[in-house]
Amino acid sequence: MRTCVAIALVGLSPLCGAVAGGETWRMVRTTEPPVLDGRLDDPCWASSLARAGFIQRDPRPGEPSTEETTLYAVYTDRALYIAFFCGDSQPDRIVSRLRSRDSSVWPDDNIDLWIDPTGNGLQLYYFSTNPSGVKYDALYTSRGQDSNPLWNAHWDVAAAVGEDGWNAEFEIPFSNLKFDSDSKKPWLFNAGRLIRRTGEESYTTAVPYEHNMFYVEDAVRLVGLEGIDPGVGVKVTPYAKGDHRWFPPLPTEDNTDFQGNAGIDIDVDIGSNLTLAAAVYPDFAEIDLNPDQYQIGFDQIFVPETRPFFLRDSNYFNTINFQPFYSRRIGTRLFDENGVYHDADIVVGARLTGKVGKVGMGAFYAHTDEALSEPASDWVIGRTAYELGPRSFVGLVGTMRSATAVNYDGTAYSAYDFGSFGLDYEYYFKDNWNTWGMLIGTHDTRFPRNELSAQYGHSGGMAWRRGGFEAWGNYVDSAERFSTDETGFVPRTDVRTVEGGVSQQWGFGDALFRNLRAHLHGIQHRDRDWDRAFDQYELELSTLTRFSWRLNLNLIAGVDQRFYREGEKHDFYGLATEFNTNPAAVVSLFGETIYGSLADYTTSSWGRLSHNSLGVSISPLTQLQLGGHLQYNRWWMDKGQPSSDYDVAIWQTTAEYLFTRELFFRLFGQGSTQNDQNVFRALLGWEYTPDSNLYLAYEQWRDDSDGAFELVNHGIFLKLDHFVQF
Repeated sequence: MRTCVAIALVGLSPLCGAVAGGETWRMVRTTEPPVLDGRLDDPCWASSLARAGFIQRDPRPGEPSTEETTLYAVYTDRALYIAFFCGDSQPDRIVSRLRSRDSSVWPDDNIDLWIDPTGNGLQLYYFSTNPSGVKYDALYTSRGQDSNPLWNAHWDVAAAVGEDGWNAEFEIPFSNLKFDSDSKKPWLFNAGRLIRRTGEESYTTAVPYEHNMFYVEDAVRLVGLEGIDPGVGVKVTPYAKGDHRWFPPLPTEDNTDFQGNAGIDIDVDIGSNLTLAAAVYPDFAEIDLNPDQYQIGFDQIFVPETRPFFLRDSNYFNTINFQPFYSRRIGTRLFDENGVYHDADIVVGARLTGKVGKVGMGAFYAHTDEALSEPASDWVIGRTAYELGPRSFVGLVGTMRSATAVNYDGTAYSAYDFGSFGLDYEYYFKDNWNTWGMLIGTHDTRFPRNELSAQYGHSGGMAWRRGGFEAWGNYVDSAERFSTDETGFVPRTDVRTVEGGVSQQWGFGDALFRNLRAHLHGIQHRDRDWDRAFDQYELELSTLTRFSWRLNLNLIAGVDQRFYREGEKHDFYGLATEFNTNPAAVVSLFGETIYGSLADYTTSSWGRLSHNSLGVSISPLTQLQLGGHLQYNRWWMDKGQPSSDYDVAIWQTTAEYLFTRELFFRLFGQGSTQNDQNVFRALLGWEYTPDSNLYLAYEQWRDDSDGAFELVNHGIFLKLDHFVQF
C-alpha cells in the first residue's frame, strides 16, 4: 500500500463511504480472455479502451508521470482482466525481488489497484504486484483507515520485464467480489504505480498530496459491466495437519506427543449481499510464530489477528474507540508445567456477514473445548450498522461468552457468563468535519451485583481537516469495573482520558527533503475522582528524503502520578529517533532509539530506560532475502526501587529462498533473555495448485535460563489444504 499521509482519526466504520464524481472508464467485453504471461500480445487488449497519462502525487503533485503507464481492461462473464504497460527508459534499473505471497512489494517497483463494486466506497478490494509477479491483496474501507492485509482472494497475475519496461496482467474472478449484479451504479476504481529508484508515485487520476489512493472521491467510475456472473458462490477448503513432537527432558514413556487434526472451511454466498461461513475444527496452524515483544508501558499489548477464519469479513465487526470483539481471545494456546502445549480448540464456528440496503451486519458463533485452566465456552458476537449518509452510520454491537466450570491443578473455577452491549456512531458534515462516539456496558455473573454505573465505557470525539492540516480531539471514560477482556480488548480501564492533536503536512517536490510532517499530540488520564493520573505530550517530526530515507524524531514529556506508591509524582521525558534507509538497496537498515526517565510497570520500579532497536534486510539475490532484528533494553533503577538494574535483549532472524513463486524454503529463529527461550524453525512451502498448499516444517525450542541452551522439545509439522471453488 502506498499511503504517505497519515489521517489521525479514531476507528472508522465499514459503512463509511463517499461517492466519487470523477472520470469514467468503459469496460469492454471479450469472448477470448488473455493468456496470463505478461506479454500483452493477446487480441483482446487491442479491443480495450486503453487509459494512459498517469499523474504524479509525489514528488510533483499534479504533473504527468515521468514514465509512460497505460492501462487496459476487458471482462468476461466470470472475471475482470486488467493489464499494465509500465514503460521505463532505464529498464536495467527496475527493482524487483521474488517473494512469497502476501509479502510486501513496497521496496520494489510495483503497481496496484483497487475495485469497489458497491460504488459507495464500502468495500475496496486491493491487488498489487511487482515485476516478478508477486501476489499481494488486501481489503480496505474508510479511505484506507480500516484494512485487512491478510484477506486472501482467489486470483492470479503474471508479469514480465522487456526492453522498454515491464508489463503485468491481472485476472480477478467476480466470485471474489460482493456486488448486486442488477445494480446500475458504476463501480469505483483506482490504480497506481511506484518507480522505486526515484520514489515517484503516480495514479490514473489526480490524487491530491493530502489524500492517499483510497480516497474514493478521486476514483474512476467503471461503466459497461453487464451480464457478469459471480458464480455459485461456494468455496470449500478441507485440510489435515499433524505435529509429532519429542520432549527430551521428560521420562522416556512421556517424551513423545502427536497432535493431529482435520477439518473443513466452507463459505457460501447468499444472494449478492450476504456470506455464510461455517467451519469444523478450523485450520489455525501457525506457519510463522508471533514475534517476542517487550512491554514498557502499562497498556496491554495488542497482537493482530492472523487466522484466516477470523480475518475474512472482519470489517463487519469493527466499532468506534472500544473493541468489544477481539478474536485473539478465542482458541488460545496454553503450556503446562512440562512445556507441552494444549490448544483450546475451536470445535465449530459460523459467521454471517454482509449488507442489505443500508444495513450492514455481522454475526459470529464458536464453541471451544476445555484446555488446562481454559474452560469450554460458547462465544456469540452480533454487530449491525445503519448507513445514515455518505461516510456516516449508527450501529449496535453485542458479545457473549458462556463458560463452563473447570478444575485445573487442584483449583476449581466456576461457570460464568459474560456479555457486553454497545451503541456507536460516526457522522460527517460540511465535508471537513466529522464526529464519533460510543457507549458500552458489560454484564458478568462473577460479580454479585451488576451495575451499569460501575461497568460502562463511553467516548466521543471530533475532527476537522483541510488540505494538509488536521485537528482532532477525543474523550474516553471507563468505570472502575469496566473491562471487555473476556471477548474484546481495551488497553486500560478505570480512567478518564482526554486527548487531542494537530498535524500539518508539507510537500517540497523533488528537494532533498521531499516532505515534512509535524504532529503535536497530548493525552491526559484522570482517576475516577478527576485527580491527575498520567499526562503525556509528544512532538513528532517526520520526513522522506530524495534518497528514499525516512527519518523520524519524537520528543516526549509528561508526569506520572498513578505509579505504585500513592501520592508520589514522577516527571518523565523521552527522546525517540527512527530511520529507514532506501528499501530498494541490497542492504537496507531500520533503527530506533528511545531514552528517557520512565516507569517500569512490570517490576513497579522507576528509572531510566535506553531502548535500542536495529533491523537489517539483505537481498544478495533476486530470490534470496535475509533479515535480522535486534532489540536491546537497558534499565537503570533509582535507589530504593523494588527492582535493581537489568537488561533485556530480543533477537529475530529470517532467511527465505524462493525456487519459484509457488515454492519457497524459509529459516526462522527468535529468542529473548527475558524468558530465556529460543525457537528455530525450517519450513518448506508449496502452492501445488492455486490457493492449495503443502507445508512441511521442523521446529525446536531451547531454554537458556542456566546458560545450558537445553533442548526443551523438537518436532515435525505437516499441513495440507486444498481449495475448491464453485
